[in-house]
Amino acid sequence: MIAVLSNIGTDSLKIRLTKTKKELYIPDGYNVWLSEISDLSSEFYNLPISDCFVLLHGSAFDKELYEISAKYLETAISRRSDCRFYISDIDIPFEYSGNDKNTLLPVAQEYEWYLFISKICKEFQNARIFQLKELITAAGRDKCISAKLNYISGNPFTPMFEKIIISEIEREISMIARKKCLVLDMDNTLWGGVIGEVGYNGILLAETGIGAAYYDFQKKIKLLKETGTVLAICSKNNEEDALLAFDNRSMFLKRDDFVIIKANWKSKSENIKQIAEELNIGLDSIVFVDDNRIEREEVKINIPAICVADFPNDISGLPKFADELYRNYFYVAELTAEDKNKTRLYAENIKRDITRSEFNRLDDFVESLKIELIIRKACQNDVNRIYQLVTKTNQFNSTVQRYSEDEIEGFLNEPAFQTYVGRASDKFGGYGDIIIALVRTDGGNAKIETFLMSCRAMGRSIESAFLSEIVRQLNIQGYQNITFAYIPTKKNAVCREFLRKYGAESLGSDEFGELYSVKALFEKKYVEVKFE
Repeated sequence: MIAVLSNIGTDSLKIRLTKTKKELYIPDGYNVWLSEISDLSSEFYNLPISDCFVLLHGSAFDKELYEISAKYLETAISRRSDCRFYISDIDIPFEYSGNDKNTLLPVAQEYEWYLFISKICKEFQNARIFQLKELITAAGRDKCISAKLNYISGNPFTPMFEKIIISEIEREISMIARKKCLVLDMDNTLWGGVIGEVGYNGILLAETGIGAAYYDFQKKIKLLKETGTVLAICSKNNEEDALLAFDNRSMFLKRDDFVIIKANWKSKSENIKQIAEELNIGLDSIVFVDDNRIEREEVKINIPAICVADFPNDISGLPKFADELYRNYFYVAELTAEDKNKTRLYAENIKRDITRSEFNRLDDFVESLKIELIIRKACQNDVNRIYQLVTKTNQFNSTVQRYSEDEIEGFLNEPAFQTYVGRASDKFGGYGDIIIALVRTDGGNAKIETFLMSCRAMGRSIESAFLSEIVRQLNIQGYQNITFAYIPTKKNAVCREFLRKYGAESLGSDEFGELYSVKALFEKKYVEVKFE
């Protein structure tokens, strides 16, 4: 359940948020947010709220209200440790104050409040900053704030700005699926000019002047990479000419920041399809950026599933465009170790695929990898990574059930559930935590209700080794009747094929999907398994 607490009228925001189809709590009445968090008998303390957005309009703030708000907010965050709080910073329009030296200027008031919420976010894991002022600044105060609406309804936010707020809320609670890969053109996208015509010395790229727009764009794209976005290049160019820029010009992005570089004269759509195949990701997980409208249209026509971003007409808007790419497609509320190492993980995976071509038999290739799989029961530290896998994995996902972070935490604390996580590595490097299973137990029965694995680890016997070890662990605990749930979707047919190869026995279907009986396998394994 989402809660919104505010010091402005919330009727119109409530109507718009209802369309998100999430359970919603917004208290009736005007400016009742402080009474909600200060009264332990209020609905706020009695409802199963997972995410609370505290949206504050700065004009209503004064010194006394600031101190009271800070006190009660800190107490509420401490009391409701089961709820994530998103506390907005404040935007205060400049007001003339004469020569009164005791009057605190708006920017100082904003800064004082920001210091407080920054302190709270450091002290409490369940507190985050909701950057309301940045949203207003980006869109323009005149477009976001209306004095007329404030007089009429007690709500100064325009309909347009409320839509922006709702989009931010959806991102924060991951109602918008994050994309995996950003595919970029080179000429007039990463730099100005066509390198095949002007040479690497002639392209526009510098820390000052008009070329700085491209340089600053590259800076932003580098930050995207560091949040776990995989970068690739798709350019109509001679590869040798194109790569000279990385080798001979000072630029923020380096050659090894890109997992794949396709610089040739094939169609952009053909190259992008190959990129998706080599990364083993869906085309709907890719965002394509190209300055050329004709190239963008060609990709849209031939790859309907892909996201094609509208390139800015004015290159001075490139840095802002990069920010929009992050907000619209690649936003992540909390980074994991896998996010930070995503480029390395995919690059190592491509090396594995290249090695695969050297073997005639798949079994020989898998055996040569010397894979090690470490399995453990999940703990609190695993919640965020499990949540990522649950929300992003579509192909090798037995039931494609989506769970919130709160639900995952609930599974860890519920005796009837067991959650397992697998971390794999081989001679090329580590895969990270890439496979999970959620098991429901009842009497002497155990049912694997969710079984999923990152697509970049498919086809290497990891899934078989993982399932076999889980079944063995359940047998040790006394569970002999172990079943595996499978709900077919358009994308997860690979799971049914896995069950067939594994030797699972079909038990028919129920109202939820297909059910299989599974047993531990004891034949030769190509994966060394350790259970912690």
